[in-house]
Amino acid sequence: MEDELLGSGSKKNGFSQFCTRVSQWYQGLVDRTVPWQKCRWFAAVLLLLGFMARILYAQVLLHHYLWDLRSTLMLLMWKYQCWKK
Repeated sequence: MEDELLGSGSKKNGFSQFCTRVSQWYQGLVDRTVPWQKCRWFAAVLLLLGFMARILYAQVLLHHYLWDLRSTLMLLMWKYQCWKK
């Protein structure tokens, strides 16, 4: 029974065969995922563009918020000057 599991009589040779089988399984897994690996560069560029777009959008929102804040402060100052007279 043990010889069947290990593939041969010696444990060292059995362990070597086990490692070979694991290596072959992993290589098959990598071979099946090659199309995804070819797209990694494209996916990384898309991710980078997404982050840049989000940062730009946040800057635009901040700019509009600051512009509105400036306009509000200018209006308040103008009203204060009118009340002061």
